[in-house]
Amino acid sequence: MLPVLHRLRASRDFEQVYRQGKRYGGSLLNVFVLGCEPGPTRIGITASRKVGNAVRRNRLKRLVRESLRPLVLKLTDGFKIVVVVRPRPGSENPSLLQMGEEISSLLMRSGLLGKATPISSEVSDGSSGRGAV
Repeated sequence: MLPVLHRLRASRDFEQVYRQGKRYGGSLLNVFVLGCEPGPTRIGITASRKVGNAVRRNRLKRLVRESLRPLVLKLTDGFKIVVVVRPRPGSENPSLLQMGEEISSLLMRSGLLGKATPISSEVSDGSSGRGAV
């Protein structure tokens, strides 16, 4: 889950970002970016019904959220971002790693994410981080 300060919730904010923001497209996602206000960068995630049923849409949005979680604090402040999950033909489901690489790539292209961040090291593997005893 994204921290409350980093969530974009109001429909007028989404509309403003769609109308005035710049779009960066990839194979899995479109990212709309609008720089406008002081404060933390706020992020919204959408998936239309073209993506699939509610279960598929929510699963893909969860993957996007989890991919964004380690990157949120590294983003440049003062932007509104809308991440749109693109429909894909077939029942192919992207992995967390694929989603993370795509998001990192799009955010770097937009200039919001500084240097390249290896997603594989950022995504938790479920271990506690302690060595074997």
